Amino acid sequence: MLPDFLASSYRRYKHDTAKFIKWLSETAEKCGYTTVSPQSGPALDKAAAPPTRRLKGKARIEAKRAAMEAIRAAIAQGKPVSQQIPPIASPTSKHVVALKDLLPQARAIASNTKMAIQVPSNIIRLGLRAVSARKRCAAWFKKQFSDDPRESQLNNQHSYFIDLLQEVLLTLSPHDESLAASSVPGSEPQSLPDNLTSSKSVNYEPLENMFGLLDVEDMQEQDFSEPIKATTSPLSGKPSPEKVYELESSIAVGDAADDALFAIFCFLDDLHRIRGSILQLWSDYRERKVDLITASVTTNTALELAQRAEEDFLASYPACRGYDETLKVILENVRRFQDPKGLSDEVELEENMAEWIFTPSHNLLDSFCDVLHDNEVPVMKRGHFGVYNPRADRSNMAAPQRYCEDLIILMEIMPEFCLLAKLRADLPAEDEITRGLRNMVSSKQISVWLVFATQIFLDIHHLLRGDVDRGFDNLYDIGTGAKDTLQDYLSFSRSTKAPDTWPKENDFYLRNICKSINEWILEDALLAKKKKVTVAWGSLEDPSEAYYLLKRHPILCGVLAFHVVLKLQETGVDLVNAWGSVVYTAHLYNGLRQKESPIDLWPDMDLVIDMHTPERVFIGGAPKTIEDSFKQVCLMLGYSPEQFARNRRRTKPIASKSGPRALEESSPIAELFRDRYCNKGSTALTMHNVEVLLSQQAQDNQPRTSHSKPLRRQWNESHKLTPLQLLEALKGSLTREMPKLLFDYFRMHQHCWSLLRQLRTALHEKFVKYSGPEYLENESQLPFLGPYIFEIAMQTLRTAEHLRIRAGVGSIMLTDAGEVVQAFVKEYGDVECKRLEKVCNDLGAPTLSPGPSTV
Repeated sequence: MLPDFLASSYRRYKHDTAKFIKWLSETAEKCGYTTVSPQSGPALDKAAAPPTRRLKGKARIEAKRAAMEAIRAAIAQGKPVSQQIPPIASPTSKHVVALKDLLPQARAIASNTKMAIQVPSNIIRLGLRAVSARKRCAAWFKKQFSDDPRESQLNNQHSYFIDLLQEVLLTLSPHDESLAASSVPGSEPQSLPDNLTSSKSVNYEPLENMFGLLDVEDMQEQDFSEPIKATTSPLSGKPSPEKVYELESSIAVGDAADDALFAIFCFLDDLHRIRGSILQLWSDYRERKVDLITASVTTNTALELAQRAEEDFLASYPACRGYDETLKVILENVRRFQDPKGLSDEVELEENMAEWIFTPSHNLLDSFCDVLHDNEVPVMKRGHFGVYNPRADRSNMAAPQRYCEDLIILMEIMPEFCLLAKLRADLPAEDEITRGLRNMVSSKQISVWLVFATQIFLDIHHLLRGDVDRGFDNLYDIGTGAKDTLQDYLSFSRSTKAPDTWPKENDFYLRNICKSINEWILEDALLAKKKKVTVAWGSLEDPSEAYYLLKRHPILCGVLAFHVVLKLQETGVDLVNAWGSVVYTAHLYNGLRQKESPIDLWPDMDLVIDMHTPERVFIGGAPKTIEDSFKQVCLMLGYSPEQFARNRRRTKPIASKSGPRALEESSPIAELFRDRYCNKGSTALTMHNVEVLLSQQAQDNQPRTSHSKPLRRQWNESHKLTPLQLLEALKGSLTREMPKLLFDYFRMHQHCWSLLRQLRTALHEKFVKYSGPEYLENESQLPFLGPYIFEIAMQTLRTAEHLRIRAGVGSIMLTDAGEVVQAFVKEYGDVECKRLEKVCNDLGAPTLSPGPSTV
């Protein structure tokens, strides 16, 4: 199901209609309008629902305990307490409003002289949007049957409700509160545009403009997912029933079949809006405006939303489970309008309509299911259906030629998905298309979302044409870079004693990541499996067979690339946290920037500080004195500053059992997607994560898109987004966060550790002189050098202060350490910035440069 903060078109239509009717009925009742509906009555049948009662004894104690645990959990997670406590159920009373009552109710409100009724602008907006949804449906069917004289029959039911609601809105519009607020005493009253004087020829676009509703998707909404709030009766003190209003069962379209057809239209219309967004996304990828991971992950999230939208649709219309059942409803309605007398079972389906309901894609999947047999992998001879020509201009092809091209593309790659399913191949990560087709091979069931996903797969091929294998090139580059990084680290650390916070199992885990990258990305694991299971596949030695699936499936390539990037980012941050390498070096760098002759800027380290923020790296901000630097670096590494005093009793400092203070996750995108792409779980589409995502965009120093500000305002007001708005926000965040995710923490760790080694070699005699020969037990304690340097420098300053020497006082230890770091920065200071810039340029991702230095 879609999360509560995402609204499908049909769910939003039902909400808009219910809220509009509720306000209209209750306000008309206050104005003296009365009506008795035979269908009105309590929504909770006494036979269907048990009576509510006050808990007593042990049950009451347990309920209180559960509530307190929920409050504690909410506080611990930093979430609003109200979200963790289940709402108190209250009885509801359902009132069914007849269509014939709507216009009299509006007239009763408009003609009331006792009360000056002002219609809230939100109520007008809800009515307009409900009309808009119905008009889109009517306009689409009118377009499909524009040359058919029976078209008027198809739209009669739709137009009745549209005309009725438009007339209700026109009756109420002079009392809109936005018009009253904009009127000035002494000025002439505002009049409606000429084209709003007749309900039969109303064009509601000017009305939407007049009310500031040009973009109805971006309007403020009331929360229609909130629990029912109990109201208290003044006489009894008990919760009074909450009134729920619905239109009569024949709402607007005559019968349940027509309402199902409208729901199907809303569902498919949502899919086509998502499809348009995806097409633009991959068009940007083709033009190198968007990187592969951003395009793939956003597309894959869109396919997840399509699945959840279908679940929402099936909750209301369970009979439409599967594409065939949904198509049957559509065809039955079309047949009714084409042949009202039922003389024929045939249905004439126009080409545009067939493509709109994805029939060609379904037919291709259905034909492949026909040749599937248990424990067999179908073999498709290359060229059997023809040869795909990527240089051909699809825009000049007739419908049969386009279908033939889709047939070649899909049928030649479908056995690859079948092989994955039959062998139960354990991909490191997989996209929704791959997962859905694997399930289809086993169940032979075809859902609407899978047909839609297949169409998206074909759309991407049509856009990229001969450049479709660029996704594999991007994946291969990322895999190669990741493997090199891990192997370099493992080689670098082979002779180094690791701290207790980095057990040997961690290096074994890194070797497994290397193995997985090598098997599924750098080598063709699927080709090797094909050679084992069949010899009838054709010439598998042909170079074109290598990486056949990956070269033709850019979404899967992007998902695998994202998996690798997230794995390296997660383990890289864990590495520098466990060793304390980067954190310590950042503090040392900051301290050396505070002395009288500060060292030069270190771009790589400035970038790390910028990504994780100075407040986190330096515990509230970068220190400005040597003494503060000493205290902060000790606290950051988990030690007390007193343990580094020269006259300490212990020969070995006592560290915190939790190890050095850790850098936290710097990317909300990683938190959102890690479980889905690293642990084969699901995308964490929660209100909390979306809130963090939008907040991060609002705080971003980079130029904002034209949509970011109104999107954030809408979220603050309603905590609601449309699926398209969510996808746009994800795309923007992925684009901005990609350089942070691509930053190589492993190589940064090696740079910092090499610098620590150089410091130990250059200053060893001074460390022995001031801190004793056992200042380090082994190399894993290299991070202790920073506190030692600062502590020795402070002793110098304190001695000078004690001797009242105020001018020309400096620390030789600090100066010598600065020379070592200065020489290192001069040679290696921007290595990682340059590497990151090259990687981003190769992938088409934006580059990331450190902001103004905060040290």
